[in-house]
Amino acid sequence: MTQIKRLPYLTPSPERISVGEWNLVRQDGLFPIGELLPDWDAAVNIEAVVSVALDVPGIYEDCRLSRDAQLRIAALWESHGTVLRGRGDAVDLSILQPINQVDLRLFAKGINLAKRVDLTVSLVLVEAHTAAPLAPKLPGSLLFLKTKTVILEGEGARFPVELINFADTHYPSAAGWVLFWDPDNLQQTVLGDIRLYINSQHERIKRAVSENRPEDFDIREAIRLDVARTLIYGALNNTEFVENPDGFESLSVGAAVRNMLRLYFPQTSFTQLRDNSRQPQSFEPKLQEKLRTFWEE
Repeated sequence: MTQIKRLPYLTPSPERISVGEWNLVRQDGLFPIGELLPDWDAAVNIEAVVSVALDVPGIYEDCRLSRDAQLRIAALWESHGTVLRGRGDAVDLSILQPINQVDLRLFAKGINLAKRVDLTVSLVLVEAHTAAPLAPKLPGSLLFLKTKTVILEGEGARFPVELINFADTHYPSAAGWVLFWDPDNLQQTVLGDIRLYINSQHERIKRAVSENRPEDFDIREAIRLDVARTLIYGALNNTEFVENPDGFESLSVGAAVRNMLRLYFPQTSFTQLRDNSRQPQSFEPKLQEKLRTFWEE
């Protein structure tokens, strides 16, 4: 848990804000998030929710805020391995319309995470037209912060990305990327045996994967969908995988795809998924829905 440092203005007493347990949101319900997220891999997104109980009048009283002050509570995430961050739900609070509980959700793409992820609830001042002595007055003043750090056990499953000149290979020289792997050997390790090759001569795609600029979001999404689709179709076409999906060790390609399919299709057998994949006109849209393709930035 992260505590805010001593600040030059008043902050609420700890009992004014109670942050509940973070839960993973899945199709088959909510599941508590512990200190470790086992069997995670970069193909799996994280959707989480937390309930926060609030004593809004008490917060205003402790901070000596005027009745016209506006507060905002939000859910945030930050990954230590990628140095990327994002915001989930944000709710504005006012003593004129006090609420005693909020549920905050956030969504973080697996491709943006590595090593550890911080899930944070923060309360900030949005505006205050008048301010008593020692009361927070600047927009953005932090009043409360609580962070849960989750270790991503499957961080090794984030396969390497390499820049190569496709003109020096057997790949088409104008292609943008290719996933190098062996769909007949799903025991291969994700970290050691699989590569996402990016054409170093394709400037737009090279920039998209190396600089993480918002304007290149669609390119990254196209790559993410293509990689997930390639792995899923390859695994479902492997008889050993369909008949014994639990036979693959942690950090193997088979385990990574198994975890992804169980997350996105928890009520569907692997035999049924194989049969569904043979009808791409209906299976493809389902994959797009599960992966939330192009929905979030």
